[in-house]
Parts: sequence; structure tokens; C-alpha cells
Amino acid sequence: MKRRNHSAHTVKTYLHAIKQFALWVDIPIEQVSYGKFLLYIDHLLELGLKATAINCHLSSIRRFYDYLRTEESVELTNPVKRGCGLRVPKPLPRALRDEQVGRFFAIIRKPRDRAMFMVMLRCGLSTDFRAGITVIWI
Repeated sequence: MKRRNHSAHTVKTYLHAIKQFALWVDIPIEQVSYGKFLLYIDHLLELGLKATAINCHLSSIRRFYDYLRTEESVELTNPVKRGCGLRVPKPLPRALRDEQVGRFFAIIRKPRDRAMFMVMLRCGLSTDFRAGITVIWI
């Protein structure tokens, strides 16, 4: 990781995740199976970690096993399969307040544009104001 110029914080985070896994597992790292790894995911869930943090652990451990295979020439199979990460929920867009809608329509000059945005708002499509930029959520 240092060769790839990762920050010291990133290296520390990866090493922490690998250390936690090595302390938890009760068999040699070379013998860890996919089933055992699923138990580790359950352990992380029991600790109350969020999906994003667990996915960071999975990424660290997957890359560690890849390192062992490619750089250290250790014969083993990577127990961290692609697609075993947890689904991270995407938040729904927030509804506009009445004053935001009023400000938005105050800057629209053309009747065609006003009609377009009225249809969008009445059909359930929403807009979001961020740093003066209007983003339309479809």
C-alpha cells in the first residue's frame, strides 16, 4: 500500500481490519473458508457495525488475501467472494418545503419551463437545491 502511495490513515485502517479478523479467526488464515468468513460477517453485524464499515473490512481482507497470493506466493483461495458485501441503503430524496417551491418558481421566466416543472412536481418527481444548483431526481 505504501508503494501505491496510500495515506497513512488508509494503511492504518486496513491494518486494523486485518488485525481484527486475525484475532477473531480461530484457525490458520490459509484454512479460512467462505462459510467461516460468513460467520465473521455475522460477528461484525453483532458488534453493531454499519454496512459501510463492514464492506470496508471485507475489502481490506480481500486485498490482504490477494496480496498473500500475488506478492508472497502463498497457495490459498480467497474466502472473500465478490458480491458478498452488504447492501448500502440509498436515502430517498427529501420533499421541498413550500418556500423552496416558491423561490424555485420565482426564477422561472418561460411559461413552457414553468409548465414542465409543474408537471414534474405533481407527478412525484422532486427537485433539490444544493449550493444554488437545481438537481432533478427522477
